[in-house]
Amino acid sequence: AGWLQLSRRLPSALARAVQAFQPAMLGMFAVAAPAWLIVPAYATPPALAGLPPTAKALHLHYRALELVGIESQTRVEPGDEFAVTFYWRLTQPTTDEYIVFPRLLDGKLTPVAGTNGYPGWGNWPVNLWKPGVIYADRYVLPVARDALRPSLGRVIVAVEVNRRPQTILAEDGNPFEPTWPLAEVALAPD
Repeated sequence: AGWLQLSRRLPSALARAVQAFQPAMLGMFAVAAPAWLIVPAYATPPALAGLPPTAKALHLHYRALELVGIESQTRVEPGDEFAVTFYWRLTQPTTDEYIVFPRLLDGKLTPVAGTNGYPGWGNWPVNLWKPGVIYADRYVLPVARDALRPSLGRVIVAVEVNRRPQTILAEDGNPFEPTWPLAEVALAPD
């Protein structure tokens, strides 16, 4: 219907051009769509030579995976989106499967934003990473509308290796408290 009905109201030469043009446009869209829509959604996490100067250095260890640093918003309103970037580095080659659990907790340590998944949204498995290279892993998470405010929230991240929770180790090898704030975030008042 649509274009065909419209082309019947046009002069015959123009109608034929419209009828020929429509399949060509649909064909071009079908060819371009994967590169334009799908490829960006599956892009690998960016590899960096070093930690950006705006990031907070951390150096926390989850077996072969090191959380080198974090960068996040410092203020967010409930109901808005919260952006956080974790900077990961593989310390040695691995065949292990890593799952990360980034969370934003409010002042009562209630999770108000978070997700579960593979680093880099699963687009570049850790076992393909080059040891020593820093990878940026960005998340944009919706914040619950009922988050406690005003309060000082905290960003945390838990990690599972091969479906088993991991103890976080500080740079000195001692266990690191999993609810200790990696970054603090003000949950703004109304």
